[in-house]
Amino acid sequence: MNKRFYKITCLTNLHVGSGDANFDIVDKEVEKDPVTGYPIIHGSGIKGALLSAEKVCNSEDKEYIFGKEGNNDESITAGNYKFLDAKMLARPLRVGEGSRAYILATTVDAVNEFIRAAKSFDIASWKDEDCLPALDFCNSNFKVGTNDCKNIEGETVEIIADDYAGKKLLEKLFGNNYALVKNMSDYRLPIIARNNLGKNRNLWYEEYVPHESVFWTAILYPEYDDSFKLCFDSVVQLGGNASIGCGYVKFDEMKQEERQ
Repeated sequence: MNKRFYKITCLTNLHVGSGDANFDIVDKEVEKDPVTGYPIIHGSGIKGALLSAEKVCNSEDKEYIFGKEGNNDESITAGNYKFLDAKMLARPLRVGEGSRAYILATTVDAVNEFIRAAKSFDIASWKDEDCLPALDFCNSNFKVGTNDCKNIEGETVEIIADDYAGKKLLEKLFGNNYALVKNMSDYRLPIIARNNLGKNRNLWYEEYVPHESVFWTAILYPEYDDSFKLCFDSVVQLGGNASIGCGYVKFDEMKQEERQ
């Protein structure tokens, strides 16, 4: 099994809806991972978006990669490429006092899930001991890697100690634009009010993943393939609301030298 590992950066706001009826204040929520509660992009959505965008090096490879649909079971064939769910690695939170407008917030659990997945699929040189150790947040909900951020979402922050074992890994992933947050669920995703077109002009409320958020995913393909037949030479649109500019993301492959 061959693998390609990708970072997905949201260039615009993203809404990959859950499709479930919701009787809360938010009419349309984004899809969430049932274990972590973080936003997720299911592999089927990634596969569909790449198929619609025709990100295929050669048109004759389309059926080989994605499979073939038909009107009956006998004409349906599975594709040879496997598209894994995209898990959220970090999302921006507003900086209230500092020299930047936002900072990428992540959690120990989110980073460690990323590390373990990379190790399990043998697409990184990381080991179990590279996972972030537990962190004592003391009196603050945020630990930051830079001293030019004094306040996040109205809360004071603390600097991560230089001897924290995971500091180099965090800098490799995010540079110095990162904050470890104690509990991501304390900071709800943005919600916008929308109007329906036509006679029905009632407001409805929609949750979205803000631009600059970062996900990770992997694409698996057969061992006997001598070349990868998908292309990522332009932006891909995921989820709904494409007509109002939502869901445009950029795929960046994580090269081997970036994982070592």
